[in-house]
Amino acid sequence: MKHYPFLALSLTLAVFLGAASSLLSPFNSLTSAQAQDTQSPRAAFTRPPRLVSAENPEKQVAVRSSVYYFTLEVPPDSGSGLQQVSVVQRDGSSRIRRIRYDLEATRAFVGTANDRGTEIPIAQKTYDEDSQTVALAFASPVPSGTTVTLALEAQRNPRMQGVYLFGVTAYPEGSTTSGQFLGYTRLTFYGNDGIQLLSD
Repeated sequence: MKHYPFLALSLTLAVFLGAASSLLSPFNSLTSAQAQDTQSPRAAFTRPPRLVSAENPEKQVAVRSSVYYFTLEVPPDSGSGLQQVSVVQRDGSSRIRRIRYDLEATRAFVGTANDRGTEIPIAQKTYDEDSQTVALAFASPVPSGTTVTLALEAQRNPRMQGVYLFGVTAYPEGSTTSGQFLGYTRLTFYGNDGIQLLSD
């Protein structure tokens, strides 16, 4: 009988590699699962909300308890509910231009300032005076296809007339750190000789 040493060696190597593959398969599965974990998609809008308008019915400087309305539309194909909204005043570093808010009176509702629907429960309201940022986190995400209005109550209108810019950022469901900047909008305030400019 003829002997084929190379064939025997090949068979032995194949058996060894098969056994090694079987032993390593659980680790390969674990590594694959971990990779999928780390590559899980972050919360995001497929189509972000739209900043519709901003209104301030009381336009005179220094008027107290004035309300600013910021209206957003969450499109039907947004891909995520709206979890939180932040509003930042630009150029609010000087005391005469700075706006302070009454968080207790601040609220949100479905609809617009002129067509108000049901109130939207807010889980958390924050105001950072250093960055001039107001943030409202909703108790439940506002669903796609909804128009929502934030009613931010200021302690008093600014004491200097002019145009004021506000940047608005929307945060998708499950995220309060990765937001979508929607753009700037403006509120205008007019002087009035009949109003005394009050000090803080």
